[in-house]
Amino acid sequence: MVWADIELSCDEKVLKEMSVDIKKSYANSLLSLATGGYIFNGNPLAFGEGNVKGRIKNVLNYEKPRFWVVVLAAITALAIGIGLLANPSQSSYMPRLITGYMVIEDDLLYIDEVEIIYREDTERIVELEELGESITTPSGYHIYNPNTDKQTYKVTKETTYTFVDYNFLFLEDGVADRLYTTTNKEEFMLHLDESYSDSPPAQKVPFFIEVKDGKVISITEKIEFTI
Repeated sequence: MVWADIELSCDEKVLKEMSVDIKKSYANSLLSLATGGYIFNGNPLAFGEGNVKGRIKNVLNYEKPRFWVVVLAAITALAIGIGLLANPSQSSYMPRLITGYMVIEDDLLYIDEVEIIYREDTERIVELEELGESITTPSGYHIYNPNTDKQTYKVTKETTYTFVDYNFLFLEDGVADRLYTTTNKEEFMLHLDESYSDSPPAQKVPFFIEVKDGKVISITEKIEFTI
């Protein structure tokens, strides 16, 4: 079966490469080789004789691809290639969520990424303790920060800030959850200055930050990590 496929492929290759139509003469040659047993240097000129009938039928039915078909195939392949370059995988469009300690200076955000391990995540706790880490969860979670390297992202005018307005700087007194959302960076920085005593503020409180293409999409403060 493999040899038959090889023979057919070789026949089609010959017909495709020739500039003139040689189907009839090529088929006659195959027939002559099969019936005459032509030998060259001790080997048959054809791969095998058992599939001569199929080879001759394939040769006589072979049609060279029309020029416009070849051109269309090339254009299609080119269009697909350009499309793949211009439209990367869907995952590249998805924002990445980073949890970590942050500092904002001017229009740059520096974040030290951390992992929040909850008390219920026993497998992860055991895994880290086997590596010699001490994992404690007095508040129901542990903030794991093995690497203090910082990543840098750009804060833009479109960046959204969601935080707990403890001091009612922007919300009216009586709002239950005190969550406030704004795109005004100055309001967010004022909140940090008023709510945290360290400098720069909130360096040991994890924030949840969405980033994409080197820019900050959103920054979220969660009350359970601020108490």
